[in-house]
Amino acid sequence: MATETNPESHPETRETAPKVGKSLSELGATLLFEKVLTTSDANGQGRIVVPKVHAEAHLPSLDFSNGVDVPAEDTTGESHSFKFRYWINNSSRMYLLEGTQKIQNKYSTKIGDVLTFSRGPNSKLLVSGRPGTKADHARKNQAGGAKANAAGVEKVRGRPRGKSVRTRLAPDGYYFAPLKDGVFRAVPEGLSQEPSKVMVQNSHWTVILNCAGELYQAFFESQEAALEAFNASGATQ
Repeated sequence: MATETNPESHPETRETAPKVGKSLSELGATLLFEKVLTTSDANGQGRIVVPKVHAEAHLPSLDFSNGVDVPAEDTTGESHSFKFRYWINNSSRMYLLEGTQKIQNKYSTKIGDVLTFSRGPNSKLLVSGRPGTKADHARKNQAGGAKANAAGVEKVRGRPRGKSVRTRLAPDGYYFAPLKDGVFRAVPEGLSQEPSKVMVQNSHWTVILNCAGELYQAFFESQEAALEAFNASGATQ
């Protein structure tokens, strides 16, 4: 289980806002984790991707992919309810927290800002927002790379060791993937309005998933394997 962190020991995690409500220290809260908002997190749909390590350490255990309701409060004492669920990506779970738009609006967060998840003295989940810092940006970049991230989705950055990666754009705007391994990778310059679908590209079966406005793509050996992955994600064509 991830180690809980006292927000007062990390100046860059303090709320420096326009202040909304009491600070975490005033509330006697213990910081659990923070989420730097990406383009897909802050696109107005209110759905954020929660890194797997934090989701499994601090949020309810999920037995079914359709998820559970998670009650929470913000730093003004207002109650909120989020939907916590997952979908399967290459036998690993990708966790989503839905219904966060109201709290994003309340704290005026945007891309690069941070949602903080804390535990109050009454054991309630506390969620608040704060402006992003240079330290947050650096931490977010360190979390990327060629290997699978905490959400279970592999980010393509440059050339992985020992593998030749083709980055030439295809006519339809997608980058060619080197491996038919069923691993979903972020599509560079992905079009946010592109729908989720199963298709044939360059004679290979591929699945495109639109996850809150951010595109992910995986290649498969067969149509059957592609359809199985698509159906497991819960997406619809």
